[in-house]
Amino acid sequence: MAENNGVEFSRPQPIDEIGRDGLRVKLTADSSECAALAKRFDIIGVSGLKAELLLRQVRGGDIIAVAGTLEAEVEQECVVSLEPVASKISETIDERFARNAEIADEILVSVDEPEEIDDLVVGDEIDLGEMLAQCLYLALDPYPRKEGVEISESVEAASQDVASNPFSVLENLKTKEKH
Repeated sequence: MAENNGVEFSRPQPIDEIGRDGLRVKLTADSSECAALAKRFDIIGVSGLKAELLLRQVRGGDIIAVAGTLEAEVEQECVVSLEPVASKISETIDERFARNAEIADEILVSVDEPEEIDDLVVGDEIDLGEMLAQCLYLALDPYPRKEGVEISESVEAASQDVASNPFSVLENLKTKEKH
C-alpha cells in the first residue's frame, strides 16, 4: 500500500517514469482501501477493485493520456427495500491530464482539437488511485434497485397526489382559517 496523503486509494505515478512507448500499470486495491472507499461513497461495500492502464505522453509530453479498464464489485442499498444490491462495475478509462493550466486553456479554446482535459497534473505525478476512485464513483448506479422489487401502489399514489396538486396544503389552511 502506498503513502496515502489522506486519500483512500492512493497510487502516485511519477510522470518521468512514462517512457516513449508509454507505461503499463496494473493496480489493485486491498481490503482496507476498498472498505475506506465504500465509506467515502456511502455504500455497503467495494471489493475486487483492479485496473489495467496504459499511460502515454502526448503532444510532446504536455498531456498525459491514461487509457485502460477498471473492474470492481460493489454492494449498494436498494432505494426501495433498503436490501443489499450487488453489482459488477466494468468501465473503460480514457482520461487526459495537462501538465499545466496554460496547456489546458490552449486545448480548451482550440477549434482544431476536440480533446478534453480531465484534470491538471499537480507536481510531477498523477495519483492513479484517486483517478480510479473518481471513475468508480461515477460508474455507481445512483438508484440501485433489487431485482423484482417494485414500488408499492400506495407510495406511487401518494406521490401522484402531491405532484398533481402541490397547493392542496395551502387550501387546507385557508379552509381552517374560515372556521
